[in-house]
Amino acid sequence: MSEHQTTCEAALLSGAWDRAVDAALAWARHREPAGRRDPRPHFVLNVVQLLKGQFAEAWTSHALSLQDADDIARVKAWLDELVSGHVDQAAAHLVMGLFLSQSGQSELSMQSYRTAAQLAPHSAYPHYFLAQIHERANHVEMAIKEYREAVRLDPAYAPARTNLGVAYQEQGRLEMAIPQYREVIKLNPNDAVAHANLACALAEQGKL
Repeated sequence: MSEHQTTCEAALLSGAWDRAVDAALAWARHREPAGRRDPRPHFVLNVVQLLKGQFAEAWTSHALSLQDADDIARVKAWLDELVSGHVDQAAAHLVMGLFLSQSGQSELSMQSYRTAAQLAPHSAYPHYFLAQIHERANHVEMAIKEYREAVRLDPAYAPARTNLGVAYQEQGRLEMAIPQYREVIKLNPNDAVAHANLACALAEQGKL
């Protein structure tokens, strides 16, 4: 195991996301014999980007880690070992959930997220990603419940507020959506998506 991998795993398990990114970038630069690309550091980048709501970047990392069948198998083997060695670490189950949800195993991912929520009851992340699974299954009220819990646990978690606002707006509950967008803009004044969502909601409400 390389030093970069060890540092990356330690950062992931402790929830030190910025440190995990630095370690993953260093790990990705370290080519394997014959110049083979290792998908695992790119998956780490994908995880952190999803946590931060950086979806364009996450899509790029996804293509480098979870598109090829061999890459998926290698990431899975690594995560199986990581989780089995750290069954009491919420972050291990959260990361496994993100792998499962992106590799066509949404039902299994829900159990990983629920385990993460039990182990880290004050973390917004498991609820945020559970909500997305419910949303994909058209269980909108269940998604809203999980997004609301994520926001309750971390009022400054802008991605959860954004998605909660969108879920409300899609139901026509503009009076509930608009405050979420306003809060996101307070947190991130340059968030173009939040500004666009707010403008759209106000227009629907006839106030723009």
